[in-house]
Amino acid sequence: MIEYNGWVAINMSTYEDDLDELEEAVCKIRKKIDLIFFEGRILELKAINGTYTLVVAGSTNHKSQDVIDIFDLYQLIKEITPGSYGILYFRDDENLNGKDNEFSVWVLKRGVFVEEIDKHLSPCIPTIEDGEE
Repeated sequence: MIEYNGWVAINMSTYEDDLDELEEAVCKIRKKIDLIFFEGRILELKAINGTYTLVVAGSTNHKSQDVIDIFDLYQLIKEITPGSYGILYFRDDENLNGKDNEFSVWVLKRGVFVEEIDKHLSPCIPTIEDGEE
């Protein structure tokens, strides 16, 4: 099973945003979101107190297009809004690279989107789940 949960604060700059430029970028992000089939999952971009925030969450049995689309969405945000920051927690219990019992934490900041080791929920067994007895 694949599970992902994340959020992003959308910003053009790490200091101060040009609001027209930000609105243009948000339109591009919304167009990308409109192309993603996302039934039964969370994918929402809202303005909250003047700040655009993206929230994503979902799970699927196997790697599927919606998982690829979420990573593509984060890549787009990284490219067009380099002041954005956020997190994407990702777990694939069928991972063949020895990461089947852990979350990956994808960190978006200052125009970079990189994978880091999770220290809070991993290893999943025994941190958040019980193993077979």
